[in-house]
Amino acid sequence: MSGSRETGAGRVPLMADTTGTRFSDLGLKKEVQEAIRANGFESPSDIQTKAIPYALEHMDLLCQAKSGKGKTAVFVLSVLHMINPDDAPGKIQALVLCNTHELATQITQEFERFSKGLPAVHDGILCTVGGVSVNAHVKTLEKRTTTILVGTVGRVYDLFERKALALDSLKHFIVDEFDTVLKEEACRAKISKLAEAMPKEHQTMLFTATLTEEAKQHATALLRDPYETIAVDDNELVLTGLIQHYMAAPEEKKLSLLTDCLNTLHYTQAVVFASATHRAAALAKYLRDQGHQCDAFYSRLPGKKRDLLYKSFKNRDARLLVATDVFQRGVDFEGVNLVINFDMPDSSDSYLHRAGRAGRFETSGLVLSFVGSDEDRQQLEEIQKRFMVDMTEVQNLSAIDQKQCFSNK
Repeated sequence: MSGSRETGAGRVPLMADTTGTRFSDLGLKKEVQEAIRANGFESPSDIQTKAIPYALEHMDLLCQAKSGKGKTAVFVLSVLHMINPDDAPGKIQALVLCNTHELATQITQEFERFSKGLPAVHDGILCTVGGVSVNAHVKTLEKRTTTILVGTVGRVYDLFERKALALDSLKHFIVDEFDTVLKEEACRAKISKLAEAMPKEHQTMLFTATLTEEAKQHATALLRDPYETIAVDDNELVLTGLIQHYMAAPEEKKLSLLTDCLNTLHYTQAVVFASATHRAAALAKYLRDQGHQCDAFYSRLPGKKRDLLYKSFKNRDARLLVATDVFQRGVDFEGVNLVINFDMPDSSDSYLHRAGRAGRFETSGLVLSFVGSDEDRQQLEEIQKRFMVDMTEVQNLSAIDQKQCFSNK
């Protein structure tokens, strides 16, 4: 469906004055507020202050905000406030779709930690992703104890095709990182079929950090009029706590420069991005040979291996990871304060998501990009122009203010 209550150039200044707002002002029920306090939170972020009131009114939402600003909490807290297993016993009332195994796991963990005061809800949360036996999830769904289902598109659709998943009582449908999820025609077709099986009056909430016109066009097909668009300008997307530099690095000098960076910079955790799986694997091996504890993270890794790497990095047991762009979206690692673009990203969107792994939750961090080819320089210019940032070149590592970059971890 098309249309919203947006104005101007597709941006709506909703509740712009959020100074002094607390979670207790948002109308969330007691059990959810207690969980928020128990987890050490008092004040919502700007996107939470703007979006949660509309979500609680059961309005459809299209939300864009920079990475690390708490988009996940918007739908997690809102759904936990609105959902009641007794309204439809044994039925799924909330479905969350996302693009990766790791993001699905993380979202599930957020539902679990904020629902501890709601045992009937807490016990009915299921995460379903590829790499785990589909038969096990079929059996779980057959028990009719699941109220909230979180999963990747392919696995959820597989369960739907097997008639193990009924959506006739669904109240809340969420797609996280929807610009990526809806990009592929095959995924759009699957989501469309899932949506057709949902009650007409269900609520849809879509979240992303990057909102292209193409993504917006695909999104509106899932939204009901009137829906709310909450978005920010591109120049507000890059996290404000990040220091962003680049270094001239011809291909033959990249390895030695990377080693110098990792031996010199006082980071807590770092992610090094490579352009392809074979480069990530080779780079991780090189770093291990240099004495660094390091693993490579890419899409073709077996699910169990990805889980182990994710948990190890999340728990800060591992300090360094080499990754492809499969690692760039959504996942939160509070210890990461250094991102190195060993290979420049292929788009400004990709740069935004890579950079968003560092400096999350208003902390400081450093993004350092290796620029070697003319193509790299063109990409650098595009990034600076789009996000209105001035990435200064540093000739050597001593020019980096480490106290400013790594002060909050």
